Amino acid sequence: QITTKHRLRGVLALLTSLLLLLPCLAACNTRAIPAGELALTTVGKVGDREITYEELYFLCENYKDELDASRGAGNYTAEDIKALVWEHIVTYPVMLKVCEEAGLLYDEKELRDEVNNTIRDQFLEMHGDNRDNYLEWLSATSMTDHYYRYALGVNILYGKLQAAYVEKGILPSDDAGMLAYVKENFVNTRHVAIFFDETNRAEKLQKAQKALDQYARGEKTMNGLIGSFSEEIGLATEPSYYMAKGSMEQAYADAVLALKAGEVSDIVESRGINMQGLESDCFYIIERMEMKDSEILQKLDDLRADAADALAYEKDQTLRKTLTFVPTPFAQSLDLLALEAPDTGRDPLILWIPVGIVIALVAVGGITAGVILLHKRKTNKKPS
Repeated sequence: QITTKHRLRGVLALLTSLLLLLPCLAACNTRAIPAGELALTTVGKVGDREITYEELYFLCENYKDELDASRGAGNYTAEDIKALVWEHIVTYPVMLKVCEEAGLLYDEKELRDEVNNTIRDQFLEMHGDNRDNYLEWLSATSMTDHYYRYALGVNILYGKLQAAYVEKGILPSDDAGMLAYVKENFVNTRHVAIFFDETNRAEKLQKAQKALDQYARGEKTMNGLIGSFSEEIGLATEPSYYMAKGSMEQAYADAVLALKAGEVSDIVESRGINMQGLESDCFYIIERMEMKDSEILQKLDDLRADAADALAYEKDQTLRKTLTFVPTPFAQSLDLLALEAPDTGRDPLILWIPVGIVIALVAVGGITAGVILLHKRKTNKKPS
């Protein structure tokens, strides 16, 4: 038979467990950190999507670092930062629009588990399962936890595009169909890449011309030119690049598509990614190569992923022509060289911990008193 005393003991055990659990919840390293009022203040719109202060802050601080590295510390103005940020702040809205066109919608609740799992893995790998290390990293990268989770969610969703394109039949799922798709929509190239900036353009053009002259005179093969002159390391591990036609910079694409297999271009001025991983102006000498079925089949999975990226890139470039950032008066009034760091909101869990402890202690005390009182009444009750 279940007595009142047994019920009270059950409630007491439950409340004691709650009391012990609250500090554990507080110590959960990967729980979300709410953003504060300033962080979530709207600074503008891209299409129908609002842009918050925390994203503006992240971009401004990171482009300041990039300009410090490329131009020297402080050798730029607020207008320089503004031009970069206003251009690139459309990136996530554009990515989400590309996903939307493929039937993928951003839903924070649906993505939450995937975001949390990613952060949990990163806590072990990057932060030694230490919340303080994570918070220091966020500060060093000029991010709030709230913005980081949003950015992760966007990228996770974007990573589902390949499956969506295959499901919709935009990309073939079978090997034979994908082989035909690659031969129709890709090119195979290798090149000499010589990067330059406004300070050394003439010198690097001279280097490119020297390379082309040696090839024209038969003094060096294309392999020899790449080994002697190229400032890109990619072809050290890959014999050539299979590239989707729609993913190439326009000047590079125009030069390649004008060549037949085995032909080599003149000097082509375009853009590329240098050895520091940064986008840079570049002089190319390009050879168009044969498309070999055996090579394509060996890397078909990678090429399917590249094809999905190329489809997304084409849509991205089209959308960027129509989607622009429209800042609010508040954003226009900000000094982009001296932005205040976004604030952190109140953590509901932390706020409720002391309240929960007090409630649990009061409940435990009250129940204990009740048990004692019932015990006394039972002891003092005289038999009839």
